[in-house]
Amino acid sequence: MTEDLKLIPGTRPLKVAIVSSPRASFPSNEGSLSTGLFETAKGLRAKGAEVTIFCQRQGPRKKEEYVEGVRIVRFSRQFDRKVLGLPNKLRNLFLTHKVPHDHAWYFHLLYILRIAHRIRREGFDLIHLVQHPEFAPWLRLLNPHSKIVWSVHAVLYTYLLEGHMESWGRSVDGIVTVSRFVAETLQKQFPSLAPKCQVRYNAVDTEVFKPLPEKDVEEVRARFSIKGEKVVLFAGKLTPEKGLHVLIHAMKRVIRQYPHVKLLIAGKFVILPPNPRAYLFPQTGEAERLKKNYPGFLKELAEDIQEHVTFAGFIPHQELASLYNLADLFVHPVLCEDAFPNAVLEAMACEVPVIASRTGGIPESVVEGQTGLLINPGDEGMLAEAMMRLLQDEGLRRKMGKEGRRRVAQRFNLERSTEVLFNLYQSILRPACPIKAEGGEDKAVEIR
Repeated sequence: MTEDLKLIPGTRPLKVAIVSSPRASFPSNEGSLSTGLFETAKGLRAKGAEVTIFCQRQGPRKKEEYVEGVRIVRFSRQFDRKVLGLPNKLRNLFLTHKVPHDHAWYFHLLYILRIAHRIRREGFDLIHLVQHPEFAPWLRLLNPHSKIVWSVHAVLYTYLLEGHMESWGRSVDGIVTVSRFVAETLQKQFPSLAPKCQVRYNAVDTEVFKPLPEKDVEEVRARFSIKGEKVVLFAGKLTPEKGLHVLIHAMKRVIRQYPHVKLLIAGKFVILPPNPRAYLFPQTGEAERLKKNYPGFLKELAEDIQEHVTFAGFIPHQELASLYNLADLFVHPVLCEDAFPNAVLEAMACEVPVIASRTGGIPESVVEGQTGLLINPGDEGMLAEAMMRLLQDEGLRRKMGKEGRRRVAQRFNLERSTEVLFNLYQSILRPACPIKAEGGEDKAVEIR
């Protein structure tokens, strides 16, 4: 059992300010980033820290409140959205490298300055910045004595904001990444940041995502008219980068051999700005074609097997466990370098075998042949073969499912994730403390 989070043992609790992505809301039933961040805040609170999440204010929500012991302070970003987006639109008329306005260094400027000033006024010891490295200099400028940790959840920034990353990185004291893949990408592209990098894997609540009794799944089964068919599940944002069109093509092959199979697609359609898509999606030309009407494209593609495909739409995060329990296998056919998808962990925690692309940080969670199968991104033939292999072998599905849950419970649980973050905070606040890295052993901040 570790000591409580305090600046110095025997003194007051550590004051932690979590600066979230401006697009995130708390509490939220949407998206793994928001739900995971809130669980992190609760974990730090349980260890004795005073935690405040700074985020956007939407609709009638209060400017400030406590939720499950976590203080949430909300700021409007209307001025930034309406006014500061205009200069970037004008700038992009003359530039070939078009940075979306919400990633320009000056966008959200009023929003982050107000947060930075509030943090300074209240005297926080440590600032945990989520995503958005462009906020770091402003937080450092107004809080020169606070320690700053930057959480990196995707490699998009390393491409999109390449010219600024090292200068912004100098403003932070530590960098925590969601996978070894992200850490190594940062270290390779920006060597000066390497000594600051530490891996802290995403985690899921294994008390929420777990095998459920059949009676708890019956309502979902009836809702989607599942009557004994095998179920293949996808859950996530519906964008070209996620490879749903590849999955539908593969399903057509599967149905020829196994006609009693249904594909359940849960999630809402979201289109990334064109420039990030060009970096994240290898088949750029196809992505540009698909972006114009991806929902229509998918539905047209599935028209000849429509009785086998259900578009479930958005499912609140707290209802996903029932959906996973409905599935015989979970497919994540992503085409981009996915950093470390939570959906894969959630499925594994529910004892569902996973088929996923061998890209990004996915091989760090899915063990080939043990917890699931890995395929080459975009290879519909390989995907179809993997699906048929698991659909025809109930024993293998059950074995992989149980091994998947065991792996999540041991390596990707909330308690371990909080402990890793605790150790990182300790090493920054008290440099003499060793860091206990992912993997268990004490070692330097660099990932070897």
